Amino acid sequence: MAAVTFQSPTPDASAAPRRNGWARVGAWLAWAVALLVIVLALAWAIRQWGILANLERWRAPIEQHASRALGVPVNIGAIRVQTTGLVPTVVLDDVVLRDASKREALRLQRVTATLSPQSVFNWRPHLQQLVIEGAALDVRRDAQGRTHVAGIDINRPR
Repeated sequence: MAAVTFQSPTPDASAAPRRNGWARVGAWLAWAVALLVIVLALAWAIRQWGILANLERWRAPIEQHASRALGVPVNIGAIRVQTTGLVPTVVLDDVVLRDASKREALRLQRVTATLSPQSVFNWRPHLQQLVIEGAALDVRRDAQGRTHVAGIDINRPR
């Protein structure tokens, strides 16, 4: 009877480091993806609970900014945020612009602004939709013949 010997094939010496190198690249990619997911989840949580949930606290600074931009006093009754998915919708209730005599010049019962999904990715606010409900506008002509729309003198030079 002849003796049969089995010899296992010797692995290619160059294949082991390559396989080990690919394992390191795969592990690095897995960690990078996991870190990216954690950072995105953290950013979403900060937006959701740190900014949007506390938007009512920002009402006074928003009113001041709008007043400076328009040149007339602006009051906002309430600010709410509705989130359905990735993009928030901001709802302003009872927005009032007053003229120089503090008379109500424009009242907007509700303003609903939905950000564009691209705003999330390029960090620049662009609206996808703006809905204005219950608008009451005051248009007047003063003694000097100047026209005022919503308390803003439309004849003044810019």
